[in-house]
Amino acid sequence: EFRPRKFEKKPDQKGDSEEKKPHRSDYCPPDLTEDDVINQVLPSEDYHNRLDEIEITGGEVPSKIKSFDELNLHPSLKCNLRYKKPTQIQTVSIPAILNGRDLMACAETGSGKTAGFLLPIIDMMLKNGNFQHECLGKAVCTPTALILSPTRELSVQTFAEGFRFCYKTDVKVAVVYGGTDVNYQVQKMGDSHIVSGTVGRVHDFIKRKKICVGKLKYFVLDEADKMLDKGFEHDVRAIFREIMDQKKEYDDGSKPQMSMFSATFPKEIRDLAAEFLENEIFVIVGNCLSGGANKDIHQRFILVNSKEEKHDMICEIMKQSPLKTLIFVETKYICNVIAVELTSNGVSATNISGERSQREREIALSDFKNNRKQVLVATSVAARGLDIPGIEQVINFDLPKCGDEYIHRIGRTGRVGHKGVAISFFSPRNDQAMKDVLAEVLKESGQDVPDFLLSSSHQPAFNRNNNNYKKNNYQNKTNDNNNGGGGGGGNDDDDWGCDDNGGNNNYSNGG
Repeated sequence: EFRPRKFEKKPDQKGDSEEKKPHRSDYCPPDLTEDDVINQVLPSEDYHNRLDEIEITGGEVPSKIKSFDELNLHPSLKCNLRYKKPTQIQTVSIPAILNGRDLMACAETGSGKTAGFLLPIIDMMLKNGNFQHECLGKAVCTPTALILSPTRELSVQTFAEGFRFCYKTDVKVAVVYGGTDVNYQVQKMGDSHIVSGTVGRVHDFIKRKKICVGKLKYFVLDEADKMLDKGFEHDVRAIFREIMDQKKEYDDGSKPQMSMFSATFPKEIRDLAAEFLENEIFVIVGNCLSGGANKDIHQRFILVNSKEEKHDMICEIMKQSPLKTLIFVETKYICNVIAVELTSNGVSATNISGERSQREREIALSDFKNNRKQVLVATSVAARGLDIPGIEQVINFDLPKCGDEYIHRIGRTGRVGHKGVAISFFSPRNDQAMKDVLAEVLKESGQDVPDFLLSSSHQPAFNRNNNNYKKNNYQNKTNDNNNGGGGGGGNDDDDWGCDDNGGNNNYSNGG
């Protein structure tokens, strides 16, 4: 059995143990700066030029747009846009929302869906001036638009994009999520007009009358399928009931305009859409309903027969690889071990898992996003929801237990039109149940299936002497891959990827 080396601090070496780590509810995240807004990575032009198959249903569907010039956007919004042309989902979602229609959209992560709902909502708010109203009751915030996300990182990502679109306008954007100081979040939220947040924290703030939804005009559920996967259906329905009750008390009782976005469309999502949406437009972009992997990702599999071989292999690959890499592991313990091993081998690495505080997680993500670290090692917390620019390679040190999770993981590279590489270690002892699933994913993606996924043959798929991982080979395969995207949150072994309904406890602790 693999046993990692122990790294002991010298007696005179000051360690983390000497400094008290902050309680999660005491954490106050840093504010976005002007540089953060200016330096946001934009989708590649290659992605905007893709012509994915698109299916649209619904009565009297507004015409698709071909350019942003057709929209006559508010001057401030147009100045902040910085996109040259709309993505496929945006060509439908923007005119649909601008025409007051409810929307159910199925599109892959990284398809531009966030801008697809933010742009029309902000444009209508700026043009109509319908976001200026006094706070109601004892609430500190009476938003015009509310956007729910299943993960903390996705809520922050949505906030960051909204912050950029609203830059130097009168529209204020706020983000609320678990694991942070409640009083600080209430103070920062203030009288914001758009609130992006995780389900648990938003529900808690509504119940405690910190948020009043009596004047809400726009309600968005982003990655709705993941919300249901994480068991938030009850909270989502409770929030919707609160919206309708408060609209009757403070407004005309009408339902807010709603948009739902999902990467899949199972029965539970269909039922939710049937209950929440009226006269909706339904749009499907690409192969999101087929569950297939992104064809912009080159998938490779390496046969490994022991834990020691996996550890040797990951260090050898990364010592030769120049690519910005996200590595998935099964447990928190191995997450830390791999990061330490890579660092000791001269590879700049950091990690996120449930054992790290909110502050440590956000520092690690910031280091990786801003290229201060080449490698991020993560448990399945990063499988969906994270939007990390420039991920060029995903490595499954430990394979997941189902095909959907595999597709979500490798989907963190090859984002917004860029090419990506996905490498997975296949262990005959641990991963045999995934063999047929992986072979099918490869076939559907038009990629070669290695023999060991088709038969009981256990021929090595990686030759350490064949220079497969030399830098020039990587550059040849990914020469257009400098600004890709990433993304993912899920969680099997901790609560970082999703809102854990911890808002109640954090609030009662007083932040």
